[in-house]
Amino acid sequence: MGQATSSTLHALVIDDDPGGAHVLCHCLKMLGCRVEALPLSRPAEVVNVFSQTRPDVAFVHLGHSPDAGFELAQQLRARGVQACLVCVSAWPRPGEAAWSHEAGFDHHWTKPIDVESVERLVTALGQSGNSPQAQSRVPGARVAT
Repeated sequence: MGQATSSTLHALVIDDDPGGAHVLCHCLKMLGCRVEALPLSRPAEVVNVFSQTRPDVAFVHLGHSPDAGFELAQQLRARGVQACLVCVSAWPRPGEAAWSHEAGFDHHWTKPIDVESVERLVTALGQSGNSPQAQSRVPGARVAT
């Protein structure tokens, strides 16, 4: 696992499972990111952190409450958040990828997350900034379309 081009990339991991959040946080830290983990069950806190810290990327695990993740993405986009939003699903349902994109997510990944996909995304965002062009170059190994 290599070092990202921009060691100042700020990532949020939003997950109600502390174990799952820890693993992804560790991976992102190994890539040189500044990382924070927050529970999806506290959406007001997540929105507040977004407005205060302006992260570059956020990984939102849908878990047992996918609607909460979709609502969070909608709230963030309605507030003008431009960060790359990655929807992470452990139990993908038919149509879920389309719903996630409609809600405002840039990517829809299914677990287990491919470490190389995380590295490609972080590298692309670090090199090109948080632009749609950078994000579109990172399909991920397990991306649902």
